[in-house]
Amino acid sequence: MVLFLIVLIGIQFIDAKKTNPPVTDEVHAPPVVLKILKKSCYDCHSNRTNWPLYAYIAPISWYVVGHVNEGRGKLNFTEWDKISHANRIKIKRKILKEISEGDMPVQSYMYMHPQAEVTLDEQKIIQKWATGK
Repeated sequence: MVLFLIVLIGIQFIDAKKTNPPVTDEVHAPPVVLKILKKSCYDCHSNRTNWPLYAYIAPISWYVVGHVNEGRGKLNFTEWDKISHANRIKIKRKILKEISEGDMPVQSYMYMHPQAEVTLDEQKIIQKWATGK
């Protein structure tokens, strides 16, 4: 037990780099869509991550930082200007698919952030934005 506590305390000094790089652009969406994206997507898919307290406690912090870095690598709503117009269209459709199928937000995030759930009404709003219909 003592060894476990020593290891647990020791790993706290191995910092997971929590960053929020500069925002270069914002996703181009109506305010109602932007509100949904900020509520449900931005913590993992933007440079405006709200780092919760548990993101500062190793080894959980390592998982959270890795997850955010992976999410930003796949899609970053605050670097929208780096995505071509053609890819933006594809990404919007993929967002709709992921949300509709319940794959996003990911379940591990939903356990700690149930307010991030995308309701059926919000899915319809995202659908209209993604398809332009």
